[in-house]
Amino acid sequence: MASILIRHICCFVVQKRRLLVHMNIHPVQLSWQILRYSGSFALPLQAESKQLTKRMMKRVMSMLACLVMAVSSMMAQSDKIVGNYSVVRNGVSSKVKVFKHGDGFRAQVTWVDNLKKEDGTLRTDEKNPDKSKRSVRADQIVLIDKVTYDAKNNVWTNGKIYDPTKGKTYKVKLWFDGDKVLKMRGYIGPLFDTSEWKKID
Repeated sequence: MASILIRHICCFVVQKRRLLVHMNIHPVQLSWQILRYSGSFALPLQAESKQLTKRMMKRVMSMLACLVMAVSSMMAQSDKIVGNYSVVRNGVSSKVKVFKHGDGFRAQVTWVDNLKKEDGTLRTDEKNPDKSKRSVRADQIVLIDKVTYDAKNNVWTNGKIYDPTKGKTYKVKLWFDGDKVLKMRGYIGPLFDTSEWKKID
């Protein structure tokens, strides 16, 4: 039974390998060490597995419990960015939703206070360099995409931020200033611009 439990937890280790790498834990090496004690491998390890004492098993299970708790805590911290935000940029108010998308996180506009132009037509992403996206409504534009959580530095990075007022895309880094203020910095070479969103739920 213990061997079955350990194998299940090894599968968990493999599934969460990206988070483990951020914790400087090598998933393959960790899984190997766990399986050595499970008796799952063939003859060279069976003798050692049969000699497994209760004390050794307790140590293994204690290590696994700590690992699961650490990974769960990191996942909760990574998902902190998920939610709805109030944004004011260049005098225009809007709301943005951050959600999981693929292997990272995406931020998309859900509401803007100036959606309609003076002539009654809807504002769109007309400055987008991708012509196929210029018809996207202003309240549906994707602003941030493919950011991932860096546990070591407690930031979200490796993605891009899009400025629809200029039709430009930049590298981005995001972090929290307190519990409700999400700050982001867009980079182009040595230059950068910092703004903030307020989390509303």
